[in-house]
Amino acid sequence: MSEITPKLDHIPLLQGTANALEWFQSMTQTLKAEGVWGHVEGVENDPTSVWPASLPPVLTAQATNAQRQTASSWWIKDARALNIIDRRLNPVTQSLMPVGDDVTTRMVWTKLKSLYSCVDIHAQFDLRDRLAANTLRNPSDYIRFLGEFNTCRSCLITMGAPLSEIESIHTLLRQLPHHTTWPHFKQSISHFVQTWNEIKATQVAPSPPDTLYTKVVLRLEHECLMLLGHTQESPIGSEYANHVIKKTSRNPSGVSCTNCGLDNHDFDHCWKKGGGAAGQWPGGPNDPKATTTRDTGVVCYTGDLSC
Repeated sequence: MSEITPKLDHIPLLQGTANALEWFQSMTQTLKAEGVWGHVEGVENDPTSVWPASLPPVLTAQATNAQRQTASSWWIKDARALNIIDRRLNPVTQSLMPVGDDVTTRMVWTKLKSLYSCVDIHAQFDLRDRLAANTLRNPSDYIRFLGEFNTCRSCLITMGAPLSEIESIHTLLRQLPHHTTWPHFKQSISHFVQTWNEIKATQVAPSPPDTLYTKVVLRLEHECLMLLGHTQESPIGSEYANHVIKKTSRNPSGVSCTNCGLDNHDFDHCWKKGGGAAGQWPGGPNDPKATTTRDTGVVCYTGDLSC
């Protein structure tokens, strides 16, 4: 814990439900950085935790000088944590907080959470609407897509309305495209999740939180990179994409077409509807190399017929 009073300009004043989410996130990180998070929340009855709870010591009439000194140090540290919180409350909020010499930081934090952390149901609905509207537009959009998804997910956790791990994975898969190889990818992930849950049911020790969700996200990232041609390796569970795609004049990057799913050409050279060269197959209606004789009206193709 630093002995210097920290600067708190990066934390907004808590004005109410309008900025409560931002305030709690910023204040939590600051209290952890100052080494006083155990006075606020922390894990009780687990001294091996990264942030074990630090509860006020109980003194008796027979307490030794060493015990009294330890208790004094604890209250000084708690007062420091309380001061950090109090400096970023507006006067109205300060007036709602409990007062007294025996009031701890934990009491104040609990009061703040009861007032602002979960009351804004509209904010929860807005976050869920953002999740529903957030879709993966194409493989190159995965960084934005996952960033938005994880931000909404973290906000719901802070508001006390978290998505379960399975619900998070289900929502994530629903927002993926429905064409080309994506249905196969979703099926592969569903099978993986089912297998994971069956194995997990036989294990005694539980897995760390979000282990399965993290694995699914990594597979999604790998799938997007594979489709972008940044890697020629198949993601685990993608049996449909376990070969190296040959680079040709119609597929210079060696990727699968994101329009029709074939791997002998890319999107820009796809002749099918929706592709970059739609209708331009040899003799097609939009073929730039097709000619029509004046006398017979027969379409003749003068371009390269090789694939």
